[in-house]
Amino acid sequence: MKWKLVLIILAGFVILSMPALQALNIGFGSNADDQKIKAVLGVISAIFVNSTDFWDNLDTPADILLNDLGDVIAPSPGDGDVLIFDNSTGTWIPGSAGSVVGINGSLNNTNIAYTNVSNIFMADQDIEGNLNVTGNLTGRDMYGSMWFNNISGRTVSLTATNNPKNFTNLNSGYENGFIFDGDHTLTTEHHGIYKVEYTLSISGGSNKVYQIFFVIDGNRVPEGTAHHTARGVGNIDTITGNFITEINVSEQIWLEVEQITANIDDPVFTHLSLTTDGIDLKDL
Repeated sequence: MKWKLVLIILAGFVILSMPALQALNIGFGSNADDQKIKAVLGVISAIFVNSTDFWDNLDTPADILLNDLGDVIAPSPGDGDVLIFDNSTGTWIPGSAGSVVGINGSLNNTNIAYTNVSNIFMADQDIEGNLNVTGNLTGRDMYGSMWFNNISGRTVSLTATNNPKNFTNLNSGYENGFIFDGDHTLTTEHHGIYKVEYTLSISGGSNKVYQIFFVIDGNRVPEGTAHHTARGVGNIDTITGNFITEINVSEQIWLEVEQITANIDDPVFTHLSLTTDGIDLKDL
């Protein structure tokens, strides 16, 4: 009795069709056990898997282990793992998404530390080499500002020495992560390290010494304090501050002025601007 082996190839499937047999070995060039097909059923089906489907994010068959591909040196990654390509060995190496960087010190499509569908990093990235950026760096930046500008001047009435007064009736600038109270304070919405800058134009009594304070919730920040000796009415000078400080959630910030020399002489201000910029946000 003769048997025919029929191979049918349809849309990526290889179907071997034959009648039911008893333990008949059909060899393919060798008698080795691991290179035989034992025909026990009438139809034996083998699904052809296109290896590109595994990498193009269109299909990730759960029944395929990574080392089945031949160039991945692990049976399967764990939850949250990513792959980087090692050019020296020609293999993909699983690793933690939070610490993986490229073999060549760069992050790109050959070390999959982000989701290829949206190119969004899903974990913190530690870069041990240089980061060269040719485009713009954008993201969530927290900032706030207040200001006024009056060429005629705005007088701040000081009732006694060492008795600070707030700057009031300010204008809102730009806020993201800050809330302006409509008068003289900004309230932070995120805990972090902030860069603070302020500029004031002042005209005061001759040889009178004034202090400007940056205040957080009623507490003066030492590095945000500036001193100025006025040259007399009609002479406009500039006072600036530039420093880094920590601000917690829901804390209010503002500027104050006081005179520390005797015989009060109310200062006149023609300009004020205060800006804050988050450089290390702790709760995002």
